[in-house]
Amino acid sequence: MQKTLIDDLLDVSAIITGNLSLDRKPTDLASVIETAVESIRPVAEAKEVSLQTELTPIPDLLRLDRNRFQQVIRNLVHNAVKFTPSGGVVKVLLRPRDGQAEIEVN
Repeated sequence: MQKTLIDDLLDVSAIITGNLSLDRKPTDLASVIETAVESIRPVAEAKEVSLQTELTPIPDLLRLDRNRFQQVIRNLVHNAVKFTPSGGVVKVLLRPRDGQAEIEVN
C-alpha cells in the first residue's frame, strides 16, 4: 500500500507539471478490473467485507493504459471497502451498454 501511495503522489506531480503520459494498448478490460479487485481483496478480508465481481466480457479490446486504469479501479474499490461496514458486500460489475463498457462499484 505504501508503494501505491508513493506512485499516486508521483502521478499527481507528473499531472501538475504536464509530464504524465499514457501507454495506450489494446487491453482486455475484464482482466484489468479483476487484477485491481484482487489487489484489494486482503484489505476487504481484514475488514470482513465480501468482494463480488460480475464481469461480462467486452468483445473488443479497448485501447487504454492498463496501469492507470487499474489504479482508478483499485481506488474506487478501496474506497467502497473503506466505507462499507464490516460484514457488508462490495460488488464490481462490468457490462456492455449502448456500445460502451459500463463499470459499476457498489
